Amino acid sequence: MLQCAQAGDRAAVSNVIAAVRDFAVPYCRARRSGCWQREGADELAQRVCRVVMDRVGRSDTLTPRAFLRLLYSTTAAEIAHRPRNSMHTNAIGGALGSMPELQRQTLVLRIAVGLSTADTAAALDLPLASVQIFGHRALDRLRAAAA
Repeated sequence: MLQCAQAGDRAAVSNVIAAVRDFAVPYCRARRSGCWQREGADELAQRVCRVVMDRVGRSDTLTPRAFLRLLYSTTAAEIAHRPRNSMHTNAIGGALGSMPELQRQTLVLRIAVGLSTADTAAALDLPLASVQIFGHRALDRLRAAAA
């Protein structure tokens, strides 16, 4: 699909845009839950789509794993450059905010975005076992905060 999109196939481009949006919208909403309205997350996801599609068009060879890494890193960078409107105030939000970055990222990708463990490992460029450990530790923190 990526090669067809790079070659200019309109249907493939539409499919890639849909894949980018399917990743970016829930990720943006999850990372900014309680801080952004839907419109803000959707606007950011639209920006991510433009940046990723520009980079896909300029890449000669882009494997699915490299595409997932590009999608994740672009989305994370765009979120990092946007200021928060307010801070999390509840216990779960506090637990998420105080988690180490890789635990939080693992949790968001696995639960909010719905990626598999293997896809999360590819997006974060980590070994599968590390993603499993980070996910386990992150869930333990959330359970403790909710108790």
